[in-house]
Amino acid sequence: MPTGDQNLIANLMYRDCEIWVGERKLWADLIGLAIKGYDVMLGMDWLARYTAQMNCKTKIVELYIPGETTLKLDARGRLASYALISGIRVRKILSKGAQGYLAFLINTSSDKVNLEDMSVVKDFPNVFPDELESLPPEREITFKIDITPGVAPISKTPYRMASAELKELKLQLKDLLERDFIRESNAPWGAPVFFHGSNA
Repeated sequence: MPTGDQNLIANLMYRDCEIWVGERKLWADLIGLAIKGYDVMLGMDWLARYTAQMNCKTKIVELYIPGETTLKLDARGRLASYALISGIRVRKILSKGAQGYLAFLINTSSDKVNLEDMSVVKDFPNVFPDELESLPPEREITFKIDITPGVAPISKTPYRMASAELKELKLQLKDLLERDFIRESNAPWGAPVFFHGSNA
């Protein structure tokens, strides 16, 4: 077999080897060669076996499998269709001694919509400022909570806060008081506080 400057002599051939592409089983006759760095090379004879059609512009290779739908492969290395493999198939392959890796993938593309790009935010910029400087303006509808006279607060045993939570609560209360977003109250009613870390 010619390979540039030298010839390789092959004395082993493996006929009708299974090759799995996604969940599609294909066959190939493989010749054993002493070439390092490659596990399998599928050449012209394999492409001819499946009447491969190559589109150089889209970089898609179409393989025609008798009695089945056409298999489309992305020549850049990504499977264009049938890219999934079932869990049962994975278990079978691993039980036969194949090496596998479990990966948790996170989409880190920059396709996230920015707040500034939303049409509502563009139409009403005064409603969505970068930072709240004061309370919202007076609206036509007044919000109120009707309280039934004589109702006593629900009695619940207070619990100790962690020192970090207490420190954060004091900082936030101080900031909200200074900006006049809240004011001190002598009412016997209270409200639970929930802290959530910022994603920014």
